[in-house]
Amino acid sequence: MLPGSLPSHPVYQDIGRLRPSPIVNLWFSVDRAPFEDPFIGLVAGPLHWMFNRSRIEGEVGGEVMMNCTISAARSCVDDPPETLQALLQSELQRYFPAAGPQGPKIKRFKVIKEKRATISHAAGTYHCRPEVTGPVRGLYMAGDWVRTGLPATIESAVQSGHDAAKAILTSERN
Repeated sequence: MLPGSLPSHPVYQDIGRLRPSPIVNLWFSVDRAPFEDPFIGLVAGPLHWMFNRSRIEGEVGGEVMMNCTISAARSCVDDPPETLQALLQSELQRYFPAAGPQGPKIKRFKVIKEKRATISHAAGTYHCRPEVTGPVRGLYMAGDWVRTGLPATIESAVQSGHDAAKAILTSERN
């Protein structure tokens, strides 16, 4: 999309070195919530974040809706839903033993795989992420992939939007 020789500029070549990373989301309903917080981080296991959607958005139809995120999911992005459901059930039992030997009972289950969800945070990639102001006057970049000091998350995307707006306002004053 860039005109002329701009794609060969080092900033844009660095952006081209960034590689995608998958995220797998497991959506499910359970007979009872395993925790009351809106979300929790899961440490030392394959699942990373678990959200109590019913706590965040309210219950619908008497079901407790949950979802769980697996970041950098290269090892399981090609797994079938049955394998991922078995993994989830096992991790529910491990993290929430007070819920009983079987853990909360999964009633409904759905997998959403985003194979190119975000950028990989492999060693040496941070400096491939561009600043909001690039080499083209009047062109500002924003997104989770922009260099904000944060990992490529929604928070990074929001921060880059704020940074780009600030850069635009500052440039208009000069």
